[in-house]
Amino acid sequence: MTKQSHCAKFSKELYEPIRQMILRTHAGQECVNGLAECGVYDPMAGVGTLEEILAPMAGWLVPVGSEIEIEYATERPWIQWEDCRDHLDRYQLIVTSPPYGNRMADQYLGTPAEQALRAETGKKPRRNSYAIDLNRRVSEGSSAGLQWGPKYRELMESIWGHVAQHQLLPGGHLIVNVASHFRDKEYRPVAEWTLSTLLDLGLVLIEARFAETPGNRDGQNRESRVGGELVYLFQRKEAR
Repeated sequence: MTKQSHCAKFSKELYEPIRQMILRTHAGQECVNGLAECGVYDPMAGVGTLEEILAPMAGWLVPVGSEIEIEYATERPWIQWEDCRDHLDRYQLIVTSPPYGNRMADQYLGTPAEQALRAETGKKPRRNSYAIDLNRRVSEGSSAGLQWGPKYRELMESIWGHVAQHQLLPGGHLIVNVASHFRDKEYRPVAEWTLSTLLDLGLVLIEARFAETPGNRDGQNRESRVGGELVYLFQRKEAR
């Protein structure tokens, strides 16, 4: 079976910073009865790159995921095909990377010639996007199909609210990988907004790291790059 391509997996440069943050949380050392074997949950699991990050800890941490796109969800048996807001289990540790509201959200499927060539040979158009990966428009209700703007922020506020206030246990930790970007030469503060939103939801920032990553070197904004991505470590306050 051919693996489903994914335009925005965790960059390999982020694996080690995320692993170090996981170790800092002491995840798995004090599992709560009833949790799925110290499950580490990814509410926007994509094709399941979290499993590769957790590989050195596979004896004591188990990936669990939600994914709204069925083609991505079927890549790994531990990913459930669902909107993450329908997932009701709770976790001590959540690790995720949301869509960034950048050009990856374009619903463009290629020129008619590119689409005809793909139908004949399977060759994808050069541009990267979720829609091109899936060879169809992104599902309704998926943040992967939204550019940075009011609709993106409204949907992500709903998702972050569910993650921070319902899925994350008191005292638990949330690790988020996110990046800002430029569009039409204008800076889009996605990372800063994500940080502010999660703080407003009552989480406490424990650590922030910047990691240099290659990024996408194609496109109109290839000369205006932020140079890397941020990884945030949050903790939900203990219930009183």
